Amino acid sequence: MNPRIQQAQTQAARADFTGLQTLYPQLSADPAVTPNDLLDAGALLAQFGFLRQAQSCYQHALDQDPQDLRPQVNLANLARDRGEHARSRQAYAELQQHYPDHPVIRR
Repeated sequence: MNPRIQQAQTQAARADFTGLQTLYPQLSADPAVTPNDLLDAGALLAQFGFLRQAQSCYQHALDQDPQDLRPQVNLANLARDRGEHARSRQAYAELQQHYPDHPVIRR
């Protein structure tokens, strides 16, 4: 696991949410950051309610690997969680259209 994400987990456990909010800017500035790192960071940020930063992580991961379903699904789920129902329905419909037989998308 990326050391920055480990540090952010420690900050979250200590309720240092100001420190946690610096996670995405740090990762986005790192040229070696991977889609997995961004997905892990997005999940951590979303868990603590930092949905805008989580969305940035997922979008950055998608930009790095447009064929990876995980950030696409996470963005659709995040839109649903934010109450952006039209956006989430559209994202789910697009995913289902492109991947009609994929078990994760079908559910």
